[in-house]
Amino acid sequence: MMKLLEVILVLGTPISILVWLVWRSFKKSEDRLRTGVKLGLAAAIIGLWVFKVVPMASGGGENALIALIGSLPFMLILGMLIAPQIGRWLAAPLTSLFDGGGREMEPRANYTIAEARLMQGNYKAAAAEIRSQLNRFPGDHRGWLMLAELQAGKFDDMDGAMQSLSMILSQIDAPVSIIAAAANLAADLHLKHGHDPDAARESLGQIIERFPDSVQAQQASERIGHLSTREQLDQKAAPKSVNLASGHRDLGLKHEVILPAEETLNERLDVLRAQLAAHPSDSEAREKLVMLFAAELGDLDSARAQVNYAIAVPNITIKQQTRWLHLLAVLEIRYGRNTEGAKLAMERIIAAWPKSGYAQVAQDRIARLGLELKGVSDAPEAKELGVYERDLGLKKPAGPLGQEAVDANEDVAGNLPKLAPPVLRTLELLTPKTEPAAKPAPKPLKRPKITI
Repeated sequence: MMKLLEVILVLGTPISILVWLVWRSFKKSEDRLRTGVKLGLAAAIIGLWVFKVVPMASGGGENALIALIGSLPFMLILGMLIAPQIGRWLAAPLTSLFDGGGREMEPRANYTIAEARLMQGNYKAAAAEIRSQLNRFPGDHRGWLMLAELQAGKFDDMDGAMQSLSMILSQIDAPVSIIAAAANLAADLHLKHGHDPDAARESLGQIIERFPDSVQAQQASERIGHLSTREQLDQKAAPKSVNLASGHRDLGLKHEVILPAEETLNERLDVLRAQLAAHPSDSEAREKLVMLFAAELGDLDSARAQVNYAIAVPNITIKQQTRWLHLLAVLEIRYGRNTEGAKLAMERIIAAWPKSGYAQVAQDRIARLGLELKGVSDAPEAKELGVYERDLGLKKPAGPLGQEAVDANEDVAGNLPKLAPPVLRTLELLTPKTEPAAKPAPKPLKRPKITI
Protein backbone atom coordinates (compact mmCIF):
# COMPACT_ATOMS: atom_id res chain seq x y z
CA MET A 1 0.00 0.00 0.00
CA MET A 2 2.83 2.39 0.88
CA LYS A 3 4.64 1.58 -2.33
CA LEU A 4 1.50 2.38 -4.33
CA LEU A 5 1.19 5.74 -2.61
CA GLU A 6 4.84 6.48 -3.34
CA VAL A 7 4.33 5.66 -7.01
CA ILE A 8 1.25 7.88 -7.16
CA LEU A 9 3.10 10.77 -5.52
CA VAL A 10 6.19 10.36 -7.68
CA LEU A 11 4.36 9.97 -10.96
CA GLY A 12 1.12 11.80 -10.21
CA THR A 13 2.67 15.15 -9.43
CA PRO A 14 4.55 15.65 -12.73
CA ILE A 15 1.66 14.15 -14.66
CA SER A 16 -0.75 16.60 -13.03
CA ILE A 17 1.52 19.52 -13.84
CA LEU A 18 1.85 18.30 -17.42
CA VAL A 19 -1.91 17.95 -17.79
CA TRP A 20 -2.44 21.48 -16.39
CA LEU A 21 0.11 22.95 -18.81
CA VAL A 22 -1.48 21.12 -21.73
CA TRP A 23 -4.96 22.35 -20.80
CA ARG A 24 -3.71 25.94 -20.30
CA SER A 25 -1.98 25.87 -23.68
CA PHE A 26 -5.10 24.52 -25.35
CA LYS A 27 -7.32 27.15 -23.72
CA LYS A 28 -5.10 30.10 -24.77
CA SER A 29 -4.44 28.81 -28.25
CA GLU A 30 -5.80 30.84 -31.15
CA ASP A 31 -6.20 27.72 -33.35
CA ARG A 32 -7.64 25.16 -30.93
CA LEU A 33 -8.27 22.53 -33.60
CA ARG A 34 -4.63 22.42 -34.64
CA THR A 35 -3.48 22.45 -31.04
CA GLY A 36 -5.88 19.59 -30.18
CA VAL A 37 -4.55 17.45 -33.04
CA LYS A 38 -0.97 18.03 -31.91
CA LEU A 39 -1.75 17.15 -28.31
CA GLY A 40 -3.66 14.00 -29.40
CA LEU A 41 -0.74 12.75 -31.51
CA ALA A 42 1.68 13.52 -28.69
CA ALA A 43 -0.49 11.55 -26.22
CA ALA A 44 -0.70 8.59 -28.64
CA ILE A 45 3.07 8.52 -29.16
CA ILE A 46 3.73 8.72 -25.41
CA GLY A 47 1.24 5.87 -24.84
CA LEU A 48 2.87 3.60 -27.44
CA TRP A 49 6.28 4.34 -26.02
CA VAL A 50 5.20 3.62 -22.44
CA PHE A 51 3.28 0.42 -23.14
CA LYS A 52 5.35 -1.05 -25.98
CA VAL A 53 8.95 0.17 -25.82
CA VAL A 54 9.47 0.49 -22.08
CA PRO A 55 8.51 -3.18 -21.35
CA MET A 56 11.04 -4.35 -23.96
CA ALA A 57 13.80 -2.31 -22.27
CA SER A 58 13.00 -3.81 -18.87
CA GLY A 59 13.90 -7.34 -20.15
CA GLY A 60 17.53 -6.40 -20.77
CA GLY A 61 19.90 -7.78 -23.41
CA GLU A 62 19.13 -7.32 -27.07
CA ASN A 63 15.60 -6.20 -26.28
CA ALA A 64 16.98 -3.22 -24.35
CA LEU A 65 19.12 -2.18 -27.34
CA ILE A 66 16.14 -2.58 -29.70
CA ALA A 67 13.99 -0.51 -27.31
CA LEU A 68 16.63 2.22 -27.22
CA ILE A 69 16.87 2.37 -31.01
CA GLY A 70 13.07 2.22 -31.33
CA SER A 71 12.68 5.13 -28.91
CA LEU A 72 14.52 7.52 -31.23
CA PRO A 73 11.71 7.92 -33.81
CA PHE A 74 9.17 8.33 -31.03
CA MET A 75 11.23 11.05 -29.37
CA LEU A 76 11.90 12.77 -32.73
CA ILE A 77 8.21 12.92 -33.65
CA LEU A 78 7.27 13.95 -30.13
CA GLY A 79 9.87 16.74 -30.16
CA MET A 80 8.56 18.05 -33.48
CA LEU A 81 5.06 18.23 -31.99
CA ILE A 82 5.65 19.75 -28.57
CA ALA A 83 9.13 21.35 -28.77
CA PRO A 84 7.82 24.77 -29.95
CA GLN A 85 5.32 24.83 -27.12
CA ILE A 86 7.94 23.87 -24.54
CA GLY A 87 10.23 26.59 -25.89
CA ARG A 88 7.46 29.17 -25.46
CA TRP A 89 6.89 27.98 -21.89
CA LEU A 90 10.57 28.35 -21.04
CA ALA A 91 10.92 31.79 -22.70
CA ALA A 92 7.64 33.14 -21.32
CA PRO A 93 9.19 34.84 -18.22
CA LEU A 94 11.52 36.85 -20.47
CA THR A 95 9.16 37.65 -23.34
CA SER A 96 6.39 38.71 -20.95
CA LEU A 97 8.52 41.69 -19.93
CA PHE A 98 8.01 43.10 -23.44
CA ASP A 99 4.63 41.84 -24.67
CA GLY A 100 2.76 41.41 -21.39
CA GLY A 101 2.79 37.63 -21.54
CA GLY A 102 -0.44 35.73 -21.57
CA ARG A 103 -2.32 38.37 -19.61
CA GLU A 104 -5.56 39.22 -21.32
CA MET A 105 -6.10 42.84 -22.34
CA GLU A 106 -9.07 44.60 -20.82
CA PRO A 107 -11.44 45.59 -23.62
CA ARG A 108 -11.78 49.35 -23.96
CA ALA A 109 -13.50 51.78 -26.26
CA ASN A 110 -11.40 52.93 -29.21
CA TYR A 111 -12.09 56.35 -30.71
CA THR A 112 -9.27 56.57 -33.27
CA ILE A 113 -11.69 56.23 -36.18
CA ALA A 114 -13.97 58.90 -34.69
CA GLU A 115 -11.01 61.26 -34.21
CA ALA A 116 -9.96 60.70 -37.83
CA ARG A 117 -13.48 61.55 -39.01
CA LEU A 118 -13.41 64.73 -36.91
CA MET A 119 -10.14 65.80 -38.51
CA GLN A 120 -11.68 65.20 -41.94
CA GLY A 121 -14.70 67.33 -41.05
CA ASN A 122 -17.11 64.41 -41.38
CA TYR A 123 -19.00 65.08 -38.14
CA LYS A 124 -21.95 62.80 -38.83
CA ALA A 125 -19.67 59.81 -39.37
CA ALA A 126 -17.72 60.73 -36.22
CA ALA A 127 -20.92 60.89 -34.16
CA ALA A 128 -22.05 57.53 -35.55
CA GLU A 129 -18.69 55.94 -34.66
CA ILE A 130 -18.82 57.35 -31.13
CA ARG A 131 -22.33 55.99 -30.66
CA SER A 132 -21.24 52.54 -31.89
CA GLN A 133 -18.48 52.50 -29.29
CA LEU A 134 -20.90 53.65 -26.58
CA ASN A 135 -23.26 50.81 -27.48
CA ARG A 136 -20.46 48.39 -26.63
CA PHE A 137 -19.18 50.37 -23.63
CA PRO A 138 -22.11 52.40 -22.26
CA GLY A 139 -20.19 53.49 -19.16
CA ASP A 140 -17.28 55.08 -21.03
CA HIS A 141 -16.93 58.67 -19.81
CA ARG A 142 -14.74 59.91 -22.64
CA GLY A 143 -17.23 58.83 -25.30
CA TRP A 144 -20.14 60.70 -23.72
CA LEU A 145 -17.99 63.81 -23.31
CA MET A 146 -16.88 63.71 -26.96
CA LEU A 147 -20.46 63.22 -28.09
CA ALA A 148 -21.69 66.14 -25.97
CA GLU A 149 -19.02 68.47 -27.39
CA LEU A 150 -19.91 67.36 -30.92
CA GLN A 151 -23.63 67.84 -30.39
CA ALA A 152 -23.20 71.31 -28.89
CA GLY A 153 -20.46 72.62 -31.15
CA LYS A 154 -21.35 71.18 -34.57
CA PHE A 155 -25.02 70.23 -34.50
CA ASP A 156 -26.42 72.93 -32.12
CA ASP A 157 -28.31 70.17 -30.33
CA MET A 158 -28.39 71.56 -26.79
CA ASP A 159 -30.91 69.02 -25.51
CA GLY A 160 -28.86 66.12 -26.83
CA ALA A 161 -25.66 67.58 -25.39
CA MET A 162 -27.21 68.04 -21.96
CA GLN A 163 -28.57 64.49 -22.07
CA SER A 164 -25.10 63.14 -22.91
CA LEU A 165 -23.59 65.13 -20.05
CA SER A 166 -26.23 63.81 -17.66
CA MET A 167 -25.06 60.29 -18.50
CA ILE A 168 -21.67 61.26 -17.03
CA LEU A 169 -22.91 63.28 -14.08
CA SER A 170 -25.28 60.48 -13.01
CA GLN A 171 -22.44 57.95 -12.65
CA ILE A 172 -21.40 57.50 -9.05
CA ASP A 173 -17.97 55.95 -9.74
CA ALA A 174 -16.84 58.60 -12.24
CA PRO A 175 -13.51 60.25 -11.35
CA VAL A 176 -13.33 63.86 -10.30
CA SER A 177 -11.58 64.97 -13.52
CA ILE A 178 -14.41 63.62 -15.69
CA ILE A 179 -17.13 65.10 -13.47
CA ALA A 180 -15.36 68.47 -13.48
CA ALA A 181 -15.03 68.45 -17.28
CA ALA A 182 -18.71 67.55 -17.74
CA ALA A 183 -19.93 70.12 -15.20
CA ASN A 184 -17.82 72.91 -16.72
CA LEU A 185 -19.07 72.06 -20.21
CA ALA A 186 -22.66 72.09 -18.95
CA ALA A 187 -22.03 75.50 -17.35
CA ASP A 188 -20.63 76.81 -20.65
CA LEU A 189 -23.73 75.64 -22.51
CA HIS A 190 -26.06 77.26 -19.96
CA LEU A 191 -24.20 80.56 -20.24
CA LYS A 192 -23.71 80.62 -24.00
CA HIS A 193 -27.04 79.35 -25.24
CA GLY A 194 -29.44 79.74 -22.33
CA HIS A 195 -28.07 82.92 -20.68
CA ASP A 196 -28.87 81.21 -17.40
CA PRO A 197 -26.19 81.88 -14.75
CA ASP A 198 -28.28 80.15 -12.08
CA ALA A 199 -28.22 76.85 -14.01
CA ALA A 200 -24.48 77.29 -14.62
CA ARG A 201 -23.96 77.87 -10.90
CA GLU A 202 -25.94 74.71 -10.15
CA SER A 203 -23.82 72.64 -12.56
CA LEU A 204 -20.58 73.90 -11.02
CA GLY A 205 -21.99 73.28 -7.56
CA GLN A 206 -22.10 69.54 -8.29
CA ILE A 207 -18.29 69.49 -8.25
CA ILE A 208 -18.18 71.18 -4.85
CA GLU A 209 -20.90 68.91 -3.50
CA ARG A 210 -19.41 65.60 -4.68
CA PHE A 211 -15.70 66.39 -4.22
CA PRO A 212 -15.48 69.15 -1.59
CA ASP A 213 -11.80 68.57 -0.76
CA SER A 214 -10.49 68.56 -4.33
CA VAL A 215 -8.63 71.12 -6.40
CA GLN A 216 -11.46 71.05 -8.94
CA ALA A 217 -13.88 72.14 -6.20
CA GLN A 218 -11.70 75.16 -5.40
CA GLN A 219 -11.53 76.08 -9.10
CA ALA A 220 -15.29 75.69 -9.45
CA SER A 221 -15.84 77.96 -6.43
CA GLU A 222 -13.57 80.58 -7.96
CA ARG A 223 -15.40 80.39 -11.29
CA ILE A 224 -18.76 80.80 -9.57
CA GLY A 225 -17.46 84.09 -8.14
CA HIS A 226 -16.83 85.42 -11.67
CA LEU A 227 -20.07 84.32 -13.36
CA SER A 228 -21.76 87.03 -15.38
CA THR A 229 -25.26 88.16 -14.55
CA ARG A 230 -28.19 87.56 -16.86
CA GLU A 231 -28.21 91.24 -17.87
CA GLN A 232 -24.54 91.09 -18.83
CA LEU A 233 -25.12 87.95 -20.90
CA ASP A 234 -28.09 89.54 -22.68
CA GLN A 235 -26.03 92.63 -23.36
CA LYS A 236 -23.25 90.55 -24.92
CA ALA A 237 -25.72 88.69 -27.14
CA ALA A 238 -27.54 91.85 -28.25
CA PRO A 239 -26.37 93.76 -31.33
CA LYS A 240 -23.52 96.00 -30.32
CA SER A 241 -24.40 99.68 -30.24
CA VAL A 242 -22.40 102.57 -28.91
CA ASN A 243 -24.29 105.32 -27.13
CA LEU A 244 -22.29 108.50 -27.44
CA ALA A 245 -22.79 111.08 -24.74
CA SER A 246 -22.76 114.77 -25.52
CA GLY A 247 -19.19 115.92 -25.29
CA HIS A 248 -17.59 119.24 -24.49
CA ARG A 249 -17.91 121.79 -27.19
CA ASP A 250 -14.72 123.43 -28.47
CA LEU A 251 -12.68 120.92 -26.46
CA GLY A 252 -9.53 121.52 -28.48
CA LEU A 253 -9.60 125.25 -27.82
CA LYS A 254 -9.73 124.97 -24.03
CA HIS A 255 -6.64 125.33 -21.92
CA GLU A 256 -7.63 122.94 -19.11
CA VAL A 257 -7.28 119.18 -19.55
CA ILE A 258 -10.52 117.23 -19.04
CA LEU A 259 -9.96 113.62 -17.94
CA PRO A 260 -12.59 110.90 -17.45
CA ALA A 261 -13.72 110.33 -13.90
CA GLU A 262 -11.89 107.51 -12.12
CA GLU A 263 -12.80 105.43 -9.10
CA THR A 264 -11.27 106.58 -5.88
CA LEU A 265 -9.15 104.28 -3.73
CA ASN A 266 -11.95 103.90 -1.22
CA GLU A 267 -14.42 102.88 -3.93
CA ARG A 268 -12.03 100.28 -5.33
CA LEU A 269 -11.33 99.03 -1.83
CA ASP A 270 -15.05 98.63 -1.09
CA VAL A 271 -15.65 96.76 -4.36
CA LEU A 272 -12.82 94.28 -3.70
CA ARG A 273 -13.88 93.70 -0.11
CA ALA A 274 -17.46 93.05 -1.16
CA GLN A 275 -16.30 90.56 -3.80
CA LEU A 276 -14.12 88.69 -1.31
CA ALA A 277 -16.86 88.66 1.31
CA ALA A 278 -19.12 86.86 -1.16
CA HIS A 279 -16.40 84.66 -2.69
CA PRO A 280 -13.40 84.19 -0.33
CA SER A 281 -11.55 81.91 -2.77
CA ASP A 282 -11.40 84.52 -5.55
CA SER A 283 -7.63 84.73 -6.00
CA GLU A 284 -7.81 87.44 -8.67
CA ALA A 285 -9.71 89.88 -6.45
CA ARG A 286 -7.46 89.10 -3.48
CA GLU A 287 -4.33 89.78 -5.49
CA LYS A 288 -5.73 93.14 -6.58
CA LEU A 289 -6.48 93.93 -2.94
CA VAL A 290 -2.91 92.98 -1.93
CA MET A 291 -1.40 95.29 -4.55
CA LEU A 292 -3.81 98.07 -3.57
CA PHE A 293 -2.69 97.85 0.06
CA ALA A 294 1.02 97.65 -0.75
CA ALA A 295 1.48 99.90 -3.77
CA GLU A 296 -1.15 102.62 -3.36
CA LEU A 297 -2.02 102.74 0.33
CA GLY A 298 1.43 101.83 1.66
CA ASP A 299 -0.11 99.40 4.18
CA LEU A 300 2.31 96.48 3.98
CA ASP A 301 0.93 94.78 7.10
CA SER A 302 -2.53 94.46 5.55
CA ALA A 303 -0.96 93.15 2.35
CA ARG A 304 0.89 90.46 4.33
CA ALA A 305 -2.34 89.48 6.10
CA GLN A 306 -4.16 89.09 2.79
CA VAL A 307 -1.36 86.90 1.40
CA ASN A 308 -1.47 84.65 4.46
CA TYR A 309 -5.25 84.40 4.16
CA ALA A 310 -4.93 83.40 0.50
CA ILE A 311 -2.44 80.65 1.37
CA ALA A 312 -4.84 79.26 3.99
CA VAL A 313 -7.74 78.85 1.52
CA PRO A 314 -8.84 75.16 1.47
CA ASN A 315 -7.84 72.92 -1.45
CA ILE A 316 -5.29 75.39 -2.81
CA THR A 317 -2.58 73.75 -4.92
CA ILE A 318 1.14 73.78 -4.11
CA LYS A 319 1.79 75.87 -7.20
CA GLN A 320 -0.64 78.54 -6.03
CA GLN A 321 0.81 78.57 -2.51
CA THR A 322 4.37 79.07 -3.78
CA ARG A 323 3.16 81.80 -6.11
CA TRP A 324 1.64 83.72 -3.18
CA LEU A 325 4.84 83.35 -1.17
CA HIS A 326 6.93 84.65 -4.07
CA LEU A 327 4.55 87.60 -4.34
CA LEU A 328 5.07 88.24 -0.63
CA ALA A 329 8.83 88.30 -1.23
CA VAL A 330 8.34 90.85 -4.01
CA LEU A 331 6.31 93.07 -1.69
CA GLU A 332 8.96 92.85 1.05
CA ILE A 333 11.72 93.87 -1.36
CA ARG A 334 9.90 96.50 -3.40
CA TYR A 335 7.82 98.28 -0.79
CA GLY A 336 9.46 97.32 2.52
CA ARG A 337 13.15 97.17 1.51
CA ASN A 338 13.22 94.12 3.80
CA THR A 339 15.38 91.22 2.65
CA GLU A 340 14.78 89.35 5.91
CA GLY A 341 11.02 89.26 5.29
CA ALA A 342 11.59 88.01 1.75
CA LYS A 343 13.97 85.34 3.08
CA LEU A 344 11.36 84.17 5.59
CA ALA A 345 8.83 83.79 2.77
CA MET A 346 11.27 81.64 0.78
CA GLU A 347 12.15 79.58 3.85
CA ARG A 348 8.45 78.77 4.29
CA ILE A 349 8.54 77.11 0.85
CA ILE A 350 11.68 75.15 1.71
CA ALA A 351 10.23 73.97 5.03
CA ALA A 352 6.91 72.89 3.50
CA TRP A 353 8.31 71.05 0.45
CA PRO A 354 12.00 70.41 1.14
CA LYS A 355 12.70 67.91 -1.66
CA SER A 356 10.76 69.56 -4.46
CA GLY A 357 11.67 71.83 -7.33
CA TYR A 358 9.85 74.66 -5.56
CA ALA A 359 12.36 74.44 -2.70
CA GLN A 360 15.29 74.62 -5.12
CA VAL A 361 13.87 77.72 -6.79
CA ALA A 362 13.32 79.34 -3.38
CA GLN A 363 16.89 78.50 -2.32
CA ASP A 364 18.26 80.08 -5.50
CA ARG A 365 16.20 83.20 -4.92
CA ILE A 366 17.48 83.62 -1.37
CA ALA A 367 20.98 83.94 -2.84
CA ARG A 368 19.76 86.74 -5.14
CA LEU A 369 17.78 88.81 -2.64
CA GLY A 370 20.61 91.31 -2.25
CA LEU A 371 20.70 91.91 -5.99
CA GLU A 372 16.92 92.34 -6.07
CA LEU A 373 17.11 94.96 -3.33
CA LYS A 374 19.92 96.75 -5.12
CA GLY A 375 17.90 96.76 -8.35
CA VAL A 376 14.98 98.37 -6.56
CA SER A 377 17.19 100.92 -4.74
CA ASP A 378 19.12 101.93 -7.87
CA ALA A 379 16.00 102.56 -9.92
CA PRO A 380 16.09 106.05 -11.47
CA GLU A 381 13.76 108.52 -9.78
CA ALA A 382 11.17 110.28 -11.86
CA LYS A 383 11.98 113.94 -12.40
CA GLU A 384 9.16 116.42 -12.73
CA LEU A 385 9.56 118.70 -15.72
CA GLY A 386 8.79 122.38 -15.60
CA VAL A 387 5.63 124.01 -16.94
CA TYR A 388 6.10 126.08 -20.05
CA GLU A 389 3.83 128.54 -21.80
CA ARG A 390 2.31 127.20 -24.97
CA ASP A 391 2.96 128.88 -28.34
CA LEU A 392 5.67 131.01 -26.79
CA GLY A 393 7.57 131.49 -30.04
CA LEU A 394 4.48 132.58 -31.95
CA LYS A 395 3.52 135.44 -29.66
CA LYS A 396 4.33 139.09 -30.51
CA PRO A 397 5.62 141.50 -27.87
CA ALA A 398 3.02 143.94 -26.65
CA GLY A 399 3.08 146.97 -24.34
CA PRO A 400 5.94 149.24 -23.34
CA LEU A 401 8.05 146.42 -22.02
CA GLY A 402 7.72 144.55 -25.26
CA GLN A 403 8.69 147.65 -27.27
CA GLU A 404 11.74 148.16 -25.06
CA ALA A 405 12.76 144.57 -25.71
CA VAL A 406 12.45 145.10 -29.47
CA ASP A 407 14.55 148.28 -29.30
CA ALA A 408 17.17 146.54 -27.22
CA ASN A 409 17.37 143.72 -29.75
CA GLU A 410 17.83 146.23 -32.60
CA ASP A 411 20.62 148.00 -30.69
CA VAL A 412 22.41 144.74 -30.05
CA ALA A 413 21.98 143.70 -33.68
CA GLY A 414 23.39 147.06 -34.85
CA ASN A 415 26.41 146.88 -32.55
CA LEU A 416 27.32 143.27 -33.36
CA PRO A 417 30.26 144.21 -35.66
CA LYS A 418 31.67 146.51 -32.94
CA LEU A 419 31.15 144.10 -30.04
CA ALA A 420 32.44 140.89 -31.57
CA PRO A 421 34.57 141.41 -34.70
CA PRO A 422 36.56 138.16 -34.23
CA VAL A 423 33.37 136.16 -34.23
CA LEU A 424 32.10 137.81 -37.38
CA ARG A 425 35.45 137.26 -39.06
CA THR A 426 35.28 133.57 -38.20
CA LEU A 427 31.79 133.31 -39.66
CA GLU A 428 32.98 134.99 -42.86
CA LEU A 429 35.79 132.44 -43.18
CA LEU A 430 33.50 129.48 -42.56
CA THR A 431 30.80 130.69 -44.95
CA PRO A 432 31.48 129.36 -48.45
CA LYS A 433 31.82 132.10 -51.02
CA THR A 434 29.63 131.85 -54.07
CA GLU A 435 30.61 133.34 -57.39
CA PRO A 436 28.18 135.91 -58.77
CA ALA A 437 26.04 134.58 -61.53
CA ALA A 438 27.33 135.50 -65.02
CA LYS A 439 25.30 138.09 -66.84
CA PRO A 440 23.74 136.91 -70.08
CA ALA A 441 25.50 138.11 -73.23
CA PRO A 442 23.74 141.01 -74.98
CA LYS A 443 21.82 140.01 -78.05
CA PRO A 444 23.33 141.30 -81.32
CA LEU A 445 21.45 144.17 -82.83
CA LYS A 446 19.77 143.52 -86.14
CA ARG A 447 20.81 145.92 -88.85
CA PRO A 448 17.96 147.32 -90.87
CA LYS A 449 17.90 146.41 -94.56
CA ILE A 450 18.41 149.38 -96.86
CA THR A 451 16.74 149.14 -100.24
CA ILE A 452 17.74 151.47 -103.09
